[in-house]
Amino acid sequence: MSQVLLNLAVDNATIGNIIGIKEAIAMDLEKYGDVKVLRVETQEPEQIIMKEVQ
Repeated sequence: MSQVLLNLAVDNATIGNIIGIKEAIAMDLEKYGDVKVLRVETQEPEQIIMKEVQ
């Protein structure tokens, strides 16, 4: 049995759509074999802080 580990990043996804996006991607990939979602992470936008160099 062979396995493929696939990492995906989806930009500009709203927090309310994360579960639906995960399910849609998993269902699309099932045509290639069994699919198991290992982890779903969210990252909030980060503010870049500029520091003055002395």
